[in-house]
Amino acid sequence: MLYFKSKRSAALIIIQFLTIGLIFAIGNSIPSNPVFIALMLLASLPGFIGILQMKWKINIPPDVRKNTVLIQSGIYKYIRHPMYFSVLSVCLISVVNDITTLRIIFFIVLFLTVLLKHTYEEHLLTEAFGEKYIAYQKTTKKFIPFIF
Repeated sequence: MLYFKSKRSAALIIIQFLTIGLIFAIGNSIPSNPVFIALMLLASLPGFIGILQMKWKINIPPDVRKNTVLIQSGIYKYIRHPMYFSVLSVCLISVVNDITTLRIIFFIVLFLTVLLKHTYEEHLLTEAFGEKYIAYQKTTKKFIPFIF
């Protein structure tokens, strides 16, 4: 069951899932080109590894649950939000596979929503973990290892 601490969290999740659904609902979302299929599978890996590393105890809303543990090893040593990376990458590959103006607009909305969600989540994680999280932010990139 989803846990929402605020209306902001609920709104961000609704917009995120709505735009993902719209991206995949219109156009040819599942590629037939083997290169695009391989890219989608590769793009899914960081998110899947992050889920496995968290032992399937993921929290879709940005809210920090009680007893949340800050993981800084494994994939989280290189990227703070591997699931965001995977969601954005898979959706981008889908859009590029069958590019239309409407799908580009939905992707831009998704990207901006994920950035807002990320910013809000980073604020909540800083409140929850304090200096420990601030130090972690300084050594680990947000979405793309070694880059961003």
